[in-house]
Amino acid sequence: MISDLYPPAIGGMEREIQLLSEGLTNRKKTEVAVCTLRQDSLPEFEETNDVRVYRVNSFFQNLPFTYSDSKTKYHPPVTDWVVTRQLKRILKEENPDVVHAHNWMLYSVLPLRRKFDFALCVTFHDFGFTCPRRWSSSHRNGTCEKPLTSKCVVCARHIYGTAKSLFTYLGLLTNKVFTSDRIIFTNPNIVDRMSNLTQTKTYLEHPIDTEEYRPHKTRLHNNRILVWAKLDKIKGIDLAFGVARSLTEYEFDTPFVGDDREYYKRSKPTNVTLVPAIERGKIPSFISKYPIILGQFHIGVFGHAELEAMSCAKPVISYWNRKYDKFYDKPCPILSSKNVDQTINLIRTNFGNDDVGRVSRKWILQHHKVSRVIEKLLGIYEETIESRLLTKH
Repeated sequence: MISDLYPPAIGGMEREIQLLSEGLTNRKKTEVAVCTLRQDSLPEFEETNDVRVYRVNSFFQNLPFTYSDSKTKYHPPVTDWVVTRQLKRILKEENPDVVHAHNWMLYSVLPLRRKFDFALCVTFHDFGFTCPRRWSSSHRNGTCEKPLTSKCVVCARHIYGTAKSLFTYLGLLTNKVFTSDRIIFTNPNIVDRMSNLTQTKTYLEHPIDTEEYRPHKTRLHNNRILVWAKLDKIKGIDLAFGVARSLTEYEFDTPFVGDDREYYKRSKPTNVTLVPAIERGKIPSFISKYPIILGQFHIGVFGHAELEAMSCAKPVISYWNRKYDKFYDKPCPILSSKNVDQTINLIRTNFGNDDVGRVSRKWILQHHKVSRVIEKLLGIYEETIESRLLTKH
């Protein structure tokens, strides 16, 4: 596994790669090593839960304009030759059958494909393969209809600054086509924008730890609703707060986390309470106290937050574009909404609806349970290796 971020960094992508890596090691004859960028003073190597974790230094980490948060120094969309040299050493030592690269760190892997005989799988967890900003709250679908034009520099400038905006745009423009054996996508809306990439593409469900995220017996709140999404405009928080303004008979809680948290602190309705960030181990019992959960309302896909709440047997209201039900044997039981009035109606008719919660839990167990996702991922790896062998012969 190769990713610019990995736990103890906190985020959905980092957690997902950790679940996949540790889940794979539970299978016989499967060894996993992770290569990630070194953040702060974390050790260069450690073994945790049977996963060997290598942390490498980066040239671009020394250029302040390439990152805005010193705790999350992302890899840029270009080859970092300092990273590539270290990857070369690690690949020689590990001799992997499969390299599974995530997001922009892929570009430091590509120069090594000729030297090492590995199958290359690639996962982008956002629109980073075509959008310098990765996601944009300015567009309903998360990115514009015609990405990678000079307008990208202007669009990203207020987020990145002029220098990084131009650098990121030029990097993606140069690398808009890349070679790999397989593309694995975990967000179904992303594949719609990959028409310029001809590799085989396979949907892999987000893995959910259903043992950790399970129903807890606890006293329910009488009139409180949880907005379980980061305070980012791209999550559709404005819609959730619009619902709160209309439903004054309810109190709404939301964790004070997210890039736009200060903005929403100033603009939140009076019946919205900003609660401190919840420790991961306490999240399942925290979720279980609420009769209904609100997720994101902007993009039309779900993330770990919505799936984990469903795994706790809670009715969840979020915007899920029904065309993506085609990736499942059974339609997702999430309560889908994309406007204030519809959301209000769903709250009033499903507040504390245990039947919806039970169906949601069962659906997660069938489709997103870690062991089930791991089996599918192993199948993808095996198919990819076999396909390479057939091509050689």
